[in-house]
Amino acid sequence: MRATETVGATFALAMAWGLLCACASAPPPPPPPPVDGRVDAGAASTASALPALSPPAPSAPPAPPAPPAPPASAEARRDRRSCALGPECAALGLCEASDDGSRCVAERLACAASDACRDEARCFAEGELCVAHPEDRCPVAAPACGLHGRCELVRGGCRPARREHCARAQDCRFAGLCDEREGACVAARASDCERSEACRTRAECTARDGACALTSEADCAKSWLCTMDAQCTFRDGACLATSEEACRKSYACTQIGECYLEAGRCVCKTTPEGFCQGPP
Repeated sequence: MRATETVGATFALAMAWGLLCACASAPPPPPPPPVDGRVDAGAASTASALPALSPPAPSAPPAPPAPPAPPASAEARRDRRSCALGPECAALGLCEASDDGSRCVAERLACAASDACRDEARCFAEGELCVAHPEDRCPVAAPACGLHGRCELVRGGCRPARREHCARAQDCRFAGLCDEREGACVAARASDCERSEACRTRAECTARDGACALTSEADCAKSWLCTMDAQCTFRDGACLATSEEACRKSYACTQIGECYLEAGRCVCKTTPEGFCQGPP
């Protein structure tokens, strides 16, 4: 009886030990699901401790290649040919390109052939410009001094410096430009205009804005347009003939046969042979 109880106790102890080992090796059960939306604090702390995984950011597209630098424009660079063909060559003698190609500069022979030499005696290349060379050069330059009164060296060019320079020039006799103003000859007096060829031939007998101008019927009356061609009426800035009777009394009718009024002028009616018909 005692031996049987000992065997039973030993068998019961072995069964208990096997169950204990099996429980220790089994994985822990999953946490219970949340109740009413509440999350277990331990599970939440465990989840927050894990790093958040985000999808990889897309890589930026490669930058496009830089465009090539544009070529220099034709205006930005000057050469001898472009300077020689430019307007400053004939006018100012600037026919040669500068060393850096940025501008046109004076050339010796071009200065002598330029408009600046003819009009202002700037016939010599000095630095980058054409200039009048010696001080006594200006009076010798007949076109500059004799025509336009540019008889004195001023700032590298010949210009009028006083009234005498302008009064001796042909511009005074023909256009009434007999006064000097700021380095130019201008019309400043009615008497200068009235003595000029411009008054006699074109009725430009009044000084206005530095020139002689046709402004009134009085100007028409002072000119040959009225005394010879019967164009004595001032209208729309011009002297006009207004009657055929005035044409018949004019010098143009008695001497040339221009006796008929047409478009504000006395005109000639030709015969079949091509001659003026004369007064009716």
